[in-house]
Amino acid sequence: MAMDIEHFCPLQEFKKTTGDLLRELRASKKIPGADRIYTAGEKEYYNAQRVQAQGIEVSPGLQRDLKALQQELGLAEFNLGF
Repeated sequence: MAMDIEHFCPLQEFKKTTGDLLRELRASKKIPGADRIYTAGEKEYYNAQRVQAQGIEVSPGLQRDLKALQQELGLAEFNLGF
């Protein structure tokens, strides 16, 4: 669902209030051993950045299956990268 925030309050006020709330949550006391507190979407954002930069890990078993499928379909001209 999408809502036009400006029907409720000015956009800049909403952004400031939301940012303040998220910063306050992240600054909360952490459980022992935790490096930080993540708020909604942060882990997914950081993971997407990592995948964009480094790619995804393909297990040896899946690599074998993909190579076999590549041969079966006659797609030798495509470099699978592993």
